Amino acid sequence: MEQLVLTAQVVREDEGYVARLGGLELAGSGESIQQAQDELVDKLRGWIEIHEADETLEEALGEAGFSE
Repeated sequence: MEQLVLTAQVVREDEGYVARLGGLELAGSGESIQQAQDELVDKLRGWIEIHEADETLEEALGEAGFSE
């Protein structure tokens, strides 16, 4: 199994937090840091599932700058 390490940035915006994943242009938001991170993880899982089903995961990761 290959492993990919991703780094998210969490920033305070207005009355909540936003967690962003660079390269993939995915983000999650919430009233707490944990809620923002959890939403981001859910969105990432969905993104992976869609690309796995379409057999385009490696291509999508490569386009995002995550190549071997």
